[in-house]
Amino acid sequence: MNEDWILEEYKIIYGFDDVSLIEMNSKLGEFAYFLSNIEIDSEDFNLKSSSKKTELQKAKKFLNSRFVMHNVHYLSDKDLLKLDGIDIKDIADLINLYNRLGKNISCFKIPISYVDNSPFYGTISQHLNICSYKEFLQNMKLYIKSIKLSKQITNVTGMCYVHELVHTQLCRERGMIRDFKNVEVLSIFMELVYCLEGSFDEKDLIYLIKRRIDYFILEFYKLFQYYFENDGKICKIDALLSSKYVESIAIALQMFIIYRDISLLEKKAILESIQKVFDGDICLEDMLNNYGLSLEKSLNKDNISRLLKI
Repeated sequence: MNEDWILEEYKIIYGFDDVSLIEMNSKLGEFAYFLSNIEIDSEDFNLKSSSKKTELQKAKKFLNSRFVMHNVHYLSDKDLLKLDGIDIKDIADLINLYNRLGKNISCFKIPISYVDNSPFYGTISQHLNICSYKEFLQNMKLYIKSIKLSKQITNVTGMCYVHELVHTQLCRERGMIRDFKNVEVLSIFMELVYCLEGSFDEKDLIYLIKRRIDYFILEFYKLFQYYFENDGKICKIDALLSSKYVESIAIALQMFIIYRDISLLEKKAILESIQKVFDGDICLEDMLNNYGLSLEKSLNKDNISRLLKI
């Protein structure tokens, strides 16, 4: 299967209007260069051992106090196997059978797998490769099967869980996000709000922001290699993933800068806008446009300097 069809499948599955690479220009390059000179010192932050119960409850309490969290479509690997051996007449029959396999559950009841990875690791597992027919991709339920977190349970586990739970709200139905490059914006923004309003002090928060900036630089460099130094090792899909993180991190940081400096009433209004996205009343891009948030407007070195007090 070629790259273009894989991208087309992804576009159909999630209802994206835009699945394209970020445009490289001098302003983005200058911003990345500026960020690359920001020092990140691991001694500024201490990972502290914690418990699953403590971290998951903190994340759940944080989100429930700000949002109405919706149920999600859930399907286990075991239940998926029920399709084996069934006589399927046509694609319409397959869609009907597949969409009846799963169930709706609370996002907080999605099974969690704890894996051997960085304490900052988290991801969502979904069933996406069941059938490549366009009709199926357009009509299949977007099932989640698990959330994966690091088995190293620390004081950042709750932050990682918040990040993934926000993702569950945005991949419930098609079209909630129109531009693939914005997929990580709200998850990164809410993880930063969790750090700001949770159990982290100012020093911790600045370190965690710098970690996100460091990831921006890593993904920008991959994207730069794809455009200008590609020896065939970086494919279009890899470049697209890097585009997603470059754009999403920049916008999420700008959104956080706005959020941090406004009144409680204005903060509430931003959270209410996010709720509308979770509810499916507006798409993410509607909310971003309402606040004037875009990649172009996020490439502001002075704002980052003030945020990090440098």
